[in-house]
Amino acid sequence: MCDEIRDRFKVKLPDDLALGGIVGTATLADCVTSYSSPFFSGPFGFVMEDARFVKFQECDGALGIFRL
Repeated sequence: MCDEIRDRFKVKLPDDLALGGIVGTATLADCVTSYSSPFFSGPFGFVMEDARFVKFQECDGALGIFRL
């Protein structure tokens, strides 16, 4: 997976990158159908606020939004 990310986004990742966990939290502020961000690709997007790093916490995979 790391090789795919390196190739696709042309970024350097550490060899010991921790996977399978949580690295940050944010507050869901809104759900929109358009937004001025270059990262918005629709048809819906979440507007996140108060994003912050947290110490890595192992976590089983889960799709969607959930509370810690």
